[in-house]
Amino acid sequence: MYEKLMSVGSRIEGVTLYLVNVDDMRKFSFGVWRNRQHVFAVVRTRNCAGYGENIISVNTPDIPLDEWKAHSRVFTGLTVGQAIRRLRTERDSWDCHYVEMLEMALIDLAGKELGCPAMSLFGFDDYANVDGVFVILDDDPEHVRALAREAAGSGMSKIVKVKLFGDEGLDLAIVESVRSVLSRTDTLLIGDVNTGYGREGEAADICAVSQTLRRLYDAGLDGCEDPAFLSVKQWTELQSMVDPLSLIPDYILRPSRRAIATVQSGMGKVFNIHPGSAGSVIDAIELARHIRAFGGELMVGDDSLIGPACTVWQQIAMVFRARWVEAVEKPRDSSFFRSCIVSINTDSLSNPVTYEPKTGGFGLILDEERLSAGCLSRAEV
Repeated sequence: MYEKLMSVGSRIEGVTLYLVNVDDMRKFSFGVWRNRQHVFAVVRTRNCAGYGENIISVNTPDIPLDEWKAHSRVFTGLTVGQAIRRLRTERDSWDCHYVEMLEMALIDLAGKELGCPAMSLFGFDDYANVDGVFVILDDDPEHVRALAREAAGSGMSKIVKVKLFGDEGLDLAIVESVRSVLSRTDTLLIGDVNTGYGREGEAADICAVSQTLRRLYDAGLDGCEDPAFLSVKQWTELQSMVDPLSLIPDYILRPSRRAIATVQSGMGKVFNIHPGSAGSVIDAIELARHIRAFGGELMVGDDSLIGPACTVWQQIAMVFRARWVEAVEKPRDSSFFRSCIVSINTDSLSNPVTYEPKTGGFGLILDEERLSAGCLSRAEV
């Protein structure tokens, strides 16, 4: 599979990992992120550099890079094609966040070495603009209302996503706060409960969940991501119970390679290809193909990514004609990353996100001196 990708013969001369800290509180139904730690990976041949990104930890600014550095050492001296093959053998043994990040960098590197867009290596040559999402992660309805006003003034109000918390009263207040500013005619409103209405290990009462979701729909919610931890059968039953609200499966699609064997039509209306937790870019692309084959709609989510991964997932969303993409560079969190950009193929500063092929691979080129000067730490092999 993907013979052209796997046949790239340029040899890897080194890998550098940059640890970047983001001090930004994010609230979820399962807990609070006070800060999070990202790794930007750079894989080099003699002539090119490929980039990847993933989160290595949350609330741990002093996280060591020793394990990810040890993994990276394996690839020095291998050809790019050999490195991709080797990495795929480690999907069950290495941290899936590392595997996804490094595979992303290797695909980028392969495209640059061949002088072609990365997605052409998977048979895609047609890119469509894709809508970005204004994401609100807050449990204060008044602050949610203020952020909805910000969305309205920013030109990013076509699709808005709110975090919901598994507390029906609070969740209704959040939805109502958004709808007091943004009408249903102008804004698609989606909510992510992160299984707040029924955790893993609990017996989800889908009748009770469906009643809550119907009330949220009546208040103005159009789609709901992961209302509870559900089986495939429960997803299908719940979707039929809450129509016309769109269910959006997420957790059950992770990692991508396992979801290919279980996902099926009727589990929801829109399926989340989830960056950061897919476990592999290649597997995520294959999962997206599979969902498209049975007629499912796609979205590309986010894992609070801020840097090199954003443009990658935007391009995947574009070639699959996804309904929306959440993995966009953040106005504040991505300011350091943006200061390091020399060239990039996607533009998420306006909505929708657009694509212009300037450079091979995924098209990103970074100023590594600036990146090195602003990161928390660096590991090189």
